[in-house]
Amino acid sequence: MAPTAHDRADGAHKLFPVRAPRQARRPPLPLDMTPPPPAPTALPRMDPYARHVIVCTGGFCSTDRRGRALYAQLAALLQREGMLFGPGRVKRGETPCLGVCAGGPIVVVYPEGVWYAGVTSALLERIVVEHLKAGRVVDEAVFHRL
Repeated sequence: MAPTAHDRADGAHKLFPVRAPRQARRPPLPLDMTPPPPAPTALPRMDPYARHVIVCTGGFCSTDRRGRALYAQLAALLQREGMLFGPGRVKRGETPCLGVCAGGPIVVVYPEGVWYAGVTSALLERIVVEHLKAGRVVDEAVFHRL
């Protein structure tokens, strides 16, 4: 290192060398010069459906997790009733918690926003046949409506 005006006789400049001043950051590009966003990818397509049934499969509202068995049974019932395909089809979904945490298993039917509590295998069959297929809510098992 060649001596500079900042060099000290005691050699401290070797411990703390003088750095060159930082270069200023580049200013951001003007808006009209920013690159265009990437072309959108094709979004998935989904056939229409009439209802969506959500089953709580977690362990808080039903400690023995009976919701898991109901979720599996729901697929078989929908298939038996011919409700898996076409514009009147019913989609099913599962969730570990619906926030009720009691009285389960809980089953919710949308778009009506009907919440059923204490759903058993027999009650699920009634929900599929009476509510989903015939359009009549199983009132005695409803504990909440949106």
